[in-house]
Amino acid sequence: MLQSQARPLNRLEWYPLTRDYVARVPTAGGVYWLGAGGEVIYIGMSHNLRQRLPSHLATADPCIRLATVFAFDMDPNPEAREEAALRDYLRRYRRLPRCNDRRR
Repeated sequence: MLQSQARPLNRLEWYPLTRDYVARVPTAGGVYWLGAGGEVIYIGMSHNLRQRLPSHLATADPCIRLATVFAFDMDPNPEAREEAALRDYLRRYRRLPRCNDRRR
């Protein structure tokens, strides 16, 4: 499917972590989740989601390289939204996502 014919992505839905899907993410700021094997492995934020997500496709980070899917949510205050998402994850699972935990 040509990019110009591609439907916009819906926020808070999981998509394959591929160049084709990442290219369809809005340029807005927000939070994103990376997943592998049915598990959230990383929660991150960016002021430009479309610019940030491709860096995860070519990363040398062995933890992030496990990611096969992503989801996102736009937010005008991505720092606060990321902090809230990490707090919520910690409250639910009593730990941070595996790739966030080793970074902090």
